[in-house]
Amino acid sequence: MSATQHENVTQWEPLTLTFNVYLDPNDSGRMLLWSNDPQLTDAHGAKPGIKLCYSTDPDSADYSPANYNRLLRWLHRQGKYLDVVEVPEHSRRLMDRWGLLSLAARRRLLGRIASH
Repeated sequence: MSATQHENVTQWEPLTLTFNVYLDPNDSGRMLLWSNDPQLTDAHGAKPGIKLCYSTDPDSADYSPANYNRLLRWLHRQGKYLDVVEVPEHSRRLMDRWGLLSLAARRRLLGRIASH
């Protein structure tokens, strides 16, 4: 979306960007949404495209079960990955998902906190 100004009022103009959806065959708990649009580049004008990752792994920085399920339901409506089931949806906030984290992730976090 792009914002335009008109008499101090911001209006949103919808723009179209095409994305592909990819369920990782080696890890069905990872869903990628990507576009290879050449206008989407890094700060140096290189590396065209953009990738967004949604994970069902609470240890992952990409943990987003609600968005994962949203994309999975869309894939199901396309007749794809019908054997993959939705996951329970929990808060993405790290402090809210503490009980879902692996022991190793908890130790890493506590170590980082203690070192500051």
